[in-house]
Amino acid sequence: MGNRINITVYSDYLCPWCYIAAVRLERIEGEYGERVDVTWKSFPLLRQEIEGYDLRPHMTRSWLRARGEEENSIRYNPWPDLSPLPTSSLPAQEAAKCARLQGKEAFERFHMMLLRALFEQNRDISDREVLISLAVEAQLDEERFTSDFDSGSQRGEVLADYREGLNDTRFAGVPTAIFDHTVVLEGAVPIEMYRRAVDVLLKREG
Repeated sequence: MGNRINITVYSDYLCPWCYIAAVRLERIEGEYGERVDVTWKSFPLLRQEIEGYDLRPHMTRSWLRARGEEENSIRYNPWPDLSPLPTSSLPAQEAAKCARLQGKEAFERFHMMLLRALFEQNRDISDREVLISLAVEAQLDEERFTSDFDSGSQRGEVLADYREGLNDTRFAGVPTAIFDHTVVLEGAVPIEMYRRAVDVLLKREG
């Protein structure tokens, strides 16, 4: 079939539900091949530490709820008590845009590594050195990645995605997947719902 379904996903690297959506949509890409094209849009959960307020209990509860989704390929490890929390997801979002400059496959490797780094390895993905290490592990061009990241050239792209999400009346929170501008699936929905949306749209366009 020559038809291709475009899937636009608003997502953030601090959101445990976005990790689930990423794993399931990666599976959809594997199943449907060139019949689907997934584009990830940045919707950073911008925040800083609140003095005197410990975010760990809230974060732990959120991760535990996500773990209840029974996505066997994902592990959520509680954040160590003595380790500082990521201060913002903006650096990770910028880094992902820098990875995209090196091609779709480079982005896809780095995208999944960011999520695993935070939720499974408890690495601070707001830290520059961690992001550069992940770029090396993802087999990106380290010199190019570092230059692009340090230049701040991709921050405008991240914020443009963010504003687009704010202005899109179909968007209510991350993750949100929009199939061919018509079918909107919010949250970490079962993979069967992603399949159904693709199948319906492929049949309609066929």
